[in-house]
Amino acid sequence: MKAEQRAERAAEEGRKAEEDRQKAEADEIIRQQALRAADNVHKGKVMRAAKEALIGMNISEELAKAIVLKIARGEVPNITINF
Repeated sequence: MKAEQRAERAAEEGRKAEEDRQKAEADEIIRQQALRAADNVHKGKVMRAAKEALIGMNISEELAKAIVLKIARGEVPNITINF
């Protein structure tokens, strides 16, 4: 009887451990998604500020946006945008 109880307890502990692992994995995915969303918001603010600075130098909004996007993609040598 004791062996049977130990086996049941071990099986239950195994199920609990697996549930805990799956919950931790799901929590990590949610955390990473929140970090990505926050990063995208931050990058948007930085790029918007750069675009506004160019517009302040009498560059059209379309051209300012194109310039900022090219710089962000690394297509303009020796110039970077730090996020």
